[in-house]
Amino acid sequence: MNFNKTFYSFMVIVFIVSSSFLGSYTPNFETGVPKNFFIPGFLAGSAFFLYSSLLMLVSLVGFIDFINGKKNIAKSHLFLSLAFSLLFIWSVVTSAEILRYGLLFFSVVFFPFGFKVFLSHIPRVNLNRIIVSSFLLCLLVSSVFSILNFPTHVRISGFHSNPNLMGMWVVSFLAMVLMCERLLSKNVVSFCIAFAGINVLMTGSRLATVVFIVLLLPFLLNRRYLTVILIATGLALLYLTISETEMNLRGLDVGNAVSDSGRIVYWRKAVECIIISPLTGYGMNGAITCVGVGNVHNAYLRTFVMLGVPLGLIFFTFYFSFIYKVLTGNGDKFTKLYFIGVPMAFFAEDYVTGFGSPFFPFFLMMFTFAAYYNSSFPRRN
Repeated sequence: MNFNKTFYSFMVIVFIVSSSFLGSYTPNFETGVPKNFFIPGFLAGSAFFLYSSLLMLVSLVGFIDFINGKKNIAKSHLFLSLAFSLLFIWSVVTSAEILRYGLLFFSVVFFPFGFKVFLSHIPRVNLNRIIVSSFLLCLLVSSVFSILNFPTHVRISGFHSNPNLMGMWVVSFLAMVLMCERLLSKNVVSFCIAFAGINVLMTGSRLATVVFIVLLLPFLLNRRYLTVILIATGLALLYLTISETEMNLRGLDVGNAVSDSGRIVYWRKAVECIIISPLTGYGMNGAITCVGVGNVHNAYLRTFVMLGVPLGLIFFTFYFSFIYKVLTGNGDKFTKLYFIGVPMAFFAEDYVTGFGSPFFPFFLMMFTFAAYYNSSFPRRN
């Protein structure tokens, strides 16, 4: 029994940490920000190998458990599976990106079952420690790279390829930490929030800032939490001001999020593509073949470009039905707040199609907690 606990704990740690390093920078990564200090290529490659291997392993365990145990699928899970089945079917019909959307579909359907099997072998207290310690360790390493590159890159990006990717990774990981909040001390929670908040603010990512604020909503009514967070954040900002360190507070400038980010160019082109072929779209490679870029920076527009308007509407009907079922289910309040933030994230990034982004594995883990695990968490007295 102790061996099982150690084994499953180790596997979860490796999955969380390797998922965190997805999108880490290498010199040949074309969409990355050129920096003096970055994660070596072999480490980035190793992280992706571990992540993808464990993703398929856990999904396979979930598939076997589903077949043998005749598991009932949650309604939220059913709607999410239907949404991604539509992407997979259209990839087959259009003969494009079949492997990518096949893996996405297989993971969405079976990973939650497999991940719950892994979690069932780990005591709740140990799981809390795994999540919090992994978060602090990864964020500390990320902060070191941010400090090393800060003289030339005031929008920090840690060990990730760009600041926006780092920002969304931080808030996704923080959501998992806050899910453990009721079994952690207030000081630990406050420190994690303050540490994450400083990093999110200095990434300059408006999207991450908005999602971060959404996650903090429950704390706005708790004076003790709010006081500690504000003091810690205020001291950090005061230090940066006194030391005359240049800061980029772009993350707070939400009003200019579209005009100064360059996204509007891709969005206009995507709208033109949709107008030209509204019924059938351009297939799963439509972002490249029509828009001319691999990342449209808007999941809604990219989906309509790929599927066309009719199938796109069906996809988002399934997807928002999944969101609705999560929000009205028995999940933890922080998982629900996270899934409120997900549709917001779609306005700025192509997260529906992302397989190699930290968003996808953290999304799957959070969904597992929301649909199959959170309701069984013991409450702190």
